[in-house]
Order: sequence, then C-alpha cells, then structure tokens
Amino acid sequence: MLRVKGLSVVVDGVEVLHDVGLELNRGELVAVMGPNGSGKTTLARAIMGDPRVKVRGRIGFKGKELKGPPEERSRAGIFLCFQNPPGIEGINTGYFLETLGALDGVEELAKKLGVKKLLSKDLNVGFSGGEKKKMEMLQLFLKDPELVILDEIDSGLDIDSLHIVGELIKSLKSSGKAVLVITHYTRVFKEVKPDRVYVLVGGKIVGSGGPELLSKLDGYGFKEWK
Repeated sequence: MLRVKGLSVVVDGVEVLHDVGLELNRGELVAVMGPNGSGKTTLARAIMGDPRVKVRGRIGFKGKELKGPPEERSRAGIFLCFQNPPGIEGINTGYFLETLGALDGVEELAKKLGVKKLLSKDLNVGFSGGEKKKMEMLQLFLKDPELVILDEIDSGLDIDSLHIVGELIKSLKSSGKAVLVITHYTRVFKEVKPDRVYVLVGGKIVGSGGPELLSKLDGYGFKEWK
C-alpha cells in the first residue's frame, strides 16, 4: 500500500528527513516513534503532499509513485489525522460532516465518542485537544480511505477516550486499511498492537522491529538511539 524509499525532506532550507525508508501493507498497523523534533510530522506532511516541503526520493502508493497536491492524494484514498486540527469559524460541524457522508451514522459514532453536542458548533472552534482528535476520527470513518495516517492521535485523550480510539483503530485494521500511527508515546499500543515499529531520531530511521520493541522504548526511551 505504501512504500517510502530514500526519502529526504527539506523544510525552510533545512533537511529534516534523511534517506528514510519504510513499508506498510493492507491490513497492517505500523508505528513510527520518535522524540519531539525528530521529523515524524514532516514525514506525514511529505506523504500527504504538503507544498511547503521539498521532497527527494520515492513515495509509492498502491504500486505507483505518489504525486500531486494534497486534495488529489485524499481523493486517491489517503487520510491524514492532523496533530493539531485547525478551527474554522463559520463552518458548522454537523453540516461539514454531512457533506462527507450520512449524518445518521455520524451521530451514532459521535455519541459513542462523547462529542455529539459539538455537531451544532463551528468546526474545532473552542474544542479541546481531545475533542479535535475525536472529530478527526469522525471524518476518517466518513471518508473511508485505504491509507490512514494518524499523527499523535493519542495526544489530549483521556483513558476512556483512548480505549475507544484504540477500538476504532482495530476496526480499521481488521477491515483491511493500512494504518500508520505516528507518536512519541506507547500508550495507544496498549489498546492495539502494531505489526511493525520504526524508530525515527534526528530525521533518520535508526531502528525497526516488531511490537517487542515497544517494551524497550518504555524501559529506556529514545536515549539509546540519540
């Protein structure tokens, strides 16, 4: 589904990612973990086609080189949950979600996530960090993409919400979606285990392995690779 090879990314004249490579197949959950400032969000931006980053190397999606602006990549089946979703005044949340899919299903999921009351408000305006992340999950299920990139999805979530989001990620994986989770915490993986873990430090992939790598990160953090 996704193959990144020899990827280097420059942002504002600074090379943030250096020769990064990773793979993600259908029905897989892959984690990219690293400390703050390691280039995790830049990787997501590069895959999504952010025009503010300059890319060298190859990003393949479903066997073809990924090109074009973000809106084309979205239509092709890629969805990015933002680390910090922006607030948009004047755009009603319920109306916005209705343009993406059937509102009946949205209301049921919104109730489960505890954000049904937000459907009458402007999109992400005055929402807490956790509420914004839940709203991203609603949009995700309406768009029904093939490749899902979750950037710091566990940030701002309380224990109950983290459990709900973990169950939603499980359902994405079991339905054959390819899921890339970008985070610096292992706590979301208490809910759902990744098939593969990549460690990103200083803009480079410095380690990879199975879910057993998570216990090493829990015990020693990222200092071993720094």
